[in-house]
Amino acid sequence: MALLKYPLNVGDPGSEFPHSIHFSARKRNLSSQNEKSTVSQGDVVLYLPADALKTSYSQTFGDTDLGAVGAGLGGISSGQAEGLVNSITSSIQGATNLSTDALGAAADIFTGASGILGKANISGAIAQGTVNEAFKNLSGPAGAARDAILKKAGKIINPHKAVIYQGPGGFRVFNYSFSMSPENQKEAETIAKIVHYFKYYMHPGVPGTRTEEISGGRQRTVSTTSGGDINSSLTLSYPEEFRITARVKNVTDPGTTGTPGSERVKPLFKIDNCFLESLSVDYSTSGGPAFIVDGITAPATTSLTLQFKETVLMTKEKIQQGF
Repeated sequence: MALLKYPLNVGDPGSEFPHSIHFSARKRNLSSQNEKSTVSQGDVVLYLPADALKTSYSQTFGDTDLGAVGAGLGGISSGQAEGLVNSITSSIQGATNLSTDALGAAADIFTGASGILGKANISGAIAQGTVNEAFKNLSGPAGAARDAILKKAGKIINPHKAVIYQGPGGFRVFNYSFSMSPENQKEAETIAKIVHYFKYYMHPGVPGTRTEEISGGRQRTVSTTSGGDINSSLTLSYPEEFRITARVKNVTDPGTTGTPGSERVKPLFKIDNCFLESLSVDYSTSGGPAFIVDGITAPATTSLTLQFKETVLMTKEKIQQGF
């Protein structure tokens, strides 16, 4: 597919739209063992929207009650705790049967934890914690008596609350909105192709079909077997992933070593491969539908909103790489 651009001169030297954002639909290369190996299906270059250069990062934390046992285990060192976790991880990864071998190995390690961490450190904590937990969990008349005594003393059982890290907050999401108004017939046709490009590559395919080019740079899906019908197909193929790159150029040279129109060396932040999660297109203007018919048969304005979801969670390593 040929490169699609709006406006037609976006990113060109001297253009009133020097900054641009590039979208490249990528189909997974099934002949490669690398899941990141993809084949370009064509590119779209649009003007850089005002709100395009923003991203967000989040992490998830939760509250938990460690209880008396957890509080007692707080006395072991970080090195001892890490050793226990490593032992469990090794046992699980080395197991051939996850449902029995791995879980059994992990249970054995916990049972024998006093040997790993030292009896004074863990066995005593568990024993004392068990007694404390039993007191906390009293019910019936015994529980009522406990509550009455604590109330009289003006005390409660310490829940030993803690903040627990639960992992990355989720995949990053990127939203872009574009308003496109054609100035000539070629630009009107390009806008239609751009909308079709995103609509086409965000959807799944039906196995047993192939894609072929038709007039105007569009594609159509042709069945290669008697199947190809979504109602009769057991599976669907994944949609294409998108690579997104914002390209910001120097439009003036304030005495630096750069030259006018040269691209900045590093982006403000990188974006990993994304799926196009949602698309909305609006051919109406604020006053209702409007069409240009004097030399151009097309909507006067096409508003396109895209929401992408990144396919990789952020880690320290990814941040170090510029994401």
